[in-house]
Amino acid sequence: MDLDISESFNTNGNILCNWAVGSTLDIIAPDTPTHFNAWHTNNILDIGFAANLAHTDVFTINALSSDHNPVIFDFITNNILPPILRTLKSTNWIKFQEILYHNNPGNPQIDNLDTAVQNFTDVITNAISASTSTRVTNTPHLRLPENIRELIRAKNRFRKLWNNTRYQPYKREVNALIRQIRKEIEAHKNRTWKDLLLTLNPQDNSLYNLHRKITKRATVIPPLHGPGGMAYSDFEKAEAFKDTLEVTFQENVEPYCDDKIEEVENVVCNYFDNFTTLTPPLTSLLKSEALLKDCRTAKLRVPTIFQILHLNI
Repeated sequence: MDLDISESFNTNGNILCNWAVGSTLDIIAPDTPTHFNAWHTNNILDIGFAANLAHTDVFTINALSSDHNPVIFDFITNNILPPILRTLKSTNWIKFQEILYHNNPGNPQIDNLDTAVQNFTDVITNAISASTSTRVTNTPHLRLPENIRELIRAKNRFRKLWNNTRYQPYKREVNALIRQIRKEIEAHKNRTWKDLLLTLNPQDNSLYNLHRKITKRATVIPPLHGPGGMAYSDFEKAEAFKDTLEVTFQENVEPYCDDKIEEVENVVCNYFDNFTTLTPPLTSLLKSEALLKDCRTAKLRVPTIFQILHLNI
């Protein structure tokens, strides 16, 4: 496979490059060609991929009597970078407002302007940090093709030019690129969805699993008022449950109620004194039939048979 992807006819090279970029992999290749032919169109056919490696050396040696040169990759294993985690950050602006309301006085006395500005900045920064939750997600982001990424880069360049110059043709170009990017992303999503539907098969339950994921509604838990205040994120709600249960199952503080303790002891002693090991009599057949007739007939869910009649995307 030719590594040179600058030529438009190199389809395999473009596919490989897009896959490596989307998978956050480094393409490692030597500077000199690895394949020589009689037409003097020498190419680099031997390449490698690396992830989370800070330094890698690659070179070729002329050691074989063939049209290929061996490639040697030199990895430094004691300098491994940590893997890149996909994280999502979300800010609860209601909580942000509450923190600012309680920590920022309405009309403070200002003796030093620089100190007041620094304090105000610290309050906002701390409020943002306290209101923002970060979680690691295993869901892969939408991997856009290289042509859409190039359009996005061009749009960013023209937007920067428009912000610096306020030249109207740049603004029109930005708007045109935004419309084109939206169309390309929509077409890419439709192609991806169509490819997914074509791979579904009722025999291996893939169609049923997709239907269950689409139709299943997530349970939305409203904010909880815990011992430490309002809980908005999942982590804060879990901490509120933990603190509440911890307080609930603690031993009662003194003074104890002797009357209540004596009442509980009497109930427990009465239970063990009257405890019997005799097996209760079995229910008669007529009584069982009467109980069954009084019960409501439960409706059973019948598996739905899905069939794709026509696909038009």
